[in-house]
Amino acid sequence: MAKEIRYTCPRKARIHGAEKYRWYHKAAIRNEDFALFHKIDRDLYTLLVLNLDRDAAESMLVVALFLWLERLGCQNLVFNILSSPLVVINMYADEAVVCLKCIYDDNFVSSSTSNDISMLRAFSKSDISLHFLHDNRANAIECINKIMRDVCDRALRDIMERAMQRSVNGEGHPDDRTMFVTFSKGYPVSDTEVKEFFDIAFGECVESIQMQEAPPDEQPLFARVVLSSGQKVDQILNGAEKIKFAINGKHVWGRKFVSKRPRFPTAAVAPMPQQLANVLSSLSLN
Repeated sequence: MAKEIRYTCPRKARIHGAEKYRWYHKAAIRNEDFALFHKIDRDLYTLLVLNLDRDAAESMLVVALFLWLERLGCQNLVFNILSSPLVVINMYADEAVVCLKCIYDDNFVSSSTSNDISMLRAFSKSDISLHFLHDNRANAIECINKIMRDVCDRALRDIMERAMQRSVNGEGHPDDRTMFVTFSKGYPVSDTEVKEFFDIAFGECVESIQMQEAPPDEQPLFARVVLSSGQKVDQILNGAEKIKFAINGKHVWGRKFVSKRPRFPTAAVAPMPQQLANVLSSLSLN
């Protein structure tokens, strides 16, 4: 008889008082199941590196930090952050980077508003502070590095490689490879129809689709279609400013998306400590 493998989520398996976790036997879990188990972590990482265009290695450490904070008692932190608007997720990530620099830098000094983590502290409903992180940095480094090895490297590696390859190919910010499509009122078009049309007509090129948020009794009238590259947008438009499609007999107009919102700049923080830079370098090169 095959030995039973306990596949227990560490977020739910805390033994109160002892602060211990029962971990699943990761080597016996298929990669597909491991990725499914960490779906929300993968979803957050995808938003960070593909939607917000943040550094892939640094963002992996951000996810590891959030997972460690969950172990400290910040329950459902990743899930709750994932439920926030993109601009807010970016701000949480900025504060997470401040935390990481505090942890990995022997000489970190919190002396400016750029080193504030008030949003993260309030959102996690905890008393976490930069002083706490720095005082417990030895344990934090050990735990975060272990999460990186045991969880993030396996669960997020494929997304990281995809993001880095996109950077090498010069695909740029998502806004630079997005099409804005509009639908005719009275002729609703679903996101599935849009994806199937683009993938069939132009090859598998749709990275994500953001439909207009509309009440249940109303149809979305527009959507943003993020494609695999800016070159694909140019190929579809073929020199035209605006083109007309027919998706299942329904007319759809498409053009290059022009962002009216500012990009998501990362916060100005202290220089990268060498120890953290070494961790990031090892992720990028391995």
